[in-house]
Amino acid sequence: MSDTDRYELRPMNMERLEEVAAAWTVLAGGHDEFEVELGNFFEWCTAHLEVRQGDGYALELYNVSQEKTDAILDVNDGGWRRMTKLLKMHLSPEFWPVDGEGDAVVKTHAGAYATFILGNLGEGVDEVKIYGRTHLMVRMLTLLQSVWHKYNTGSVAKMQGQWLTITRS
Repeated sequence: MSDTDRYELRPMNMERLEEVAAAWTVLAGGHDEFEVELGNFFEWCTAHLEVRQGDGYALELYNVSQEKTDAILDVNDGGWRRMTKLLKMHLSPEFWPVDGEGDAVVKTHAGAYATFILGNLGEGVDEVKIYGRTHLMVRMLTLLQSVWHKYNTGSVAKMQGQWLTITRS
């Protein structure tokens, strides 16, 4: 990841999911490693490619600058696009070990959070929630919440347990 990476959130289809699986299998070190680490998640993705109200769906975090998928997000939309939740983020094997605190992991998380929050607020969603699944994620979300008011005056950020909640003000 470079300092100038730009991200897009993209819906996934079966063809794109298979392309990402092939690329990530190589990055993981082979089929066995991919199956152990990501097999169940990719199986979930095959059944969750379409947005269905109240159910999670897979969303690609595409690195436009490097033309690759840096992560797949597990997202859940609330009713009438009033609330969107980022439940899990599965990083590319390129960033393993995922619990590391290397710059690339932190920058990818930050890019995902910013793209997810600003993209959803820009589409008229009233509330965006991101779950901090790991200690590192909670630390990053807490930092984001602490500086949010300096850069985004049209919304309010609050930590609620392990959730960062961004609400239109």
